[in-house]
Amino acid sequence: LVSVATQRSWAYPSSDPNFKYFYGEQYFMDLQSSYMTRQFGMTLYMMGDLLSSTTKTTVTNALYSRVFNPIKRSYDGTGPWQLWISSDSNINTVIWSGVMVAVFCVCDPDDRSYFASKSIVSSKLYLNTFMDDGFAVEGIGYFNYGFSHYSLLRQTLYEGTAGSYDAFAIPKAAQAALFAKEFGMNNGDGMNFADCHFGLYFDSELLKTIDKSFLDVLPLEAATFPSRLGNINLASYIGSTFSLDIPVVSGVKTYGMNALRRYYNVSGVLVTRPTHISNGTGLAATIKLGGNLVGHSHDDLGSYVISLNGVKLTGDVGGPLYYDVNTFNSKRYNSPLMNSFGHPVPVVGGLLQTRA
Repeated sequence: LVSVATQRSWAYPSSDPNFKYFYGEQYFMDLQSSYMTRQFGMTLYMMGDLLSSTTKTTVTNALYSRVFNPIKRSYDGTGPWQLWISSDSNINTVIWSGVMVAVFCVCDPDDRSYFASKSIVSSKLYLNTFMDDGFAVEGIGYFNYGFSHYSLLRQTLYEGTAGSYDAFAIPKAAQAALFAKEFGMNNGDGMNFADCHFGLYFDSELLKTIDKSFLDVLPLEAATFPSRLGNINLASYIGSTFSLDIPVVSGVKTYGMNALRRYYNVSGVLVTRPTHISNGTGLAATIKLGGNLVGHSHDDLGSYVISLNGVKLTGDVGGPLYYDVNTFNSKRYNSPLMNSFGHPVPVVGGLLQTRA
């Protein structure tokens, strides 16, 4: 444990191109260091006195020097601003979830209060990845990734504040959570638009958390609609092991998968499907007409998926299985999978769609 905590870097090499983290000149948070922060915090808490005092002190000091103090310096202006704090993408909530698990595992009450207040304000920016109609612009795959961590952060803050704060009580957050209960087509099938890999569906552990959170508003059929087992998401699994009951959200309305269609009027996305009575069999389709210009989006106006009995027959092939060096820079849309060439949309006069 000490050897891992004291290794030169907790960050991805791609996050540290100038080796400032590697040489201890400037510590910062990225997705990998957030994962390690969470693991160190949980290990210290769960193993307790089974660890030597030297080990506990070494790991705790590493958390303060690499995580907690650099974040404080970002806020008080004595250090560089960490861009993830003001980011309105999944990176915001992924990092905060790791930080806050560690905070409530190892920090004193003053630091718990400090970081809780900062994370509550900052993490609301993540909700900008959802349109006002509840549509998740990052797609199912990144919904699983981002919202499972938002759900973990929610439960961490709920327990850490003795139930005084529930992040799902934010109306837009509640609407975002219900994306997982309203977007499906049939038999655990959903359109794999944007960077979502073909065949992905909503994470099974995250669905359990959402079901429990909306017991008062989800129809029985919506909570039990057939769905295949998704990938097990570690953040969702950890969230399901908390000691306090998952708080139940009220004041929102949904028909879940009972409705024959779900139209996202702001985003321009239509989902049509058979009823739950058909046990997930029958014809279903999703059509995407709305604009993009958001993180992880493709040039895919007019894209669609048609499925029968839960099997995709035709339509969008989904996002890439792997990213390359140009995926998130100005050359992103040179890729035929991300520009309109890789989508079931017209090529007019030999021209692809412009950025929509």
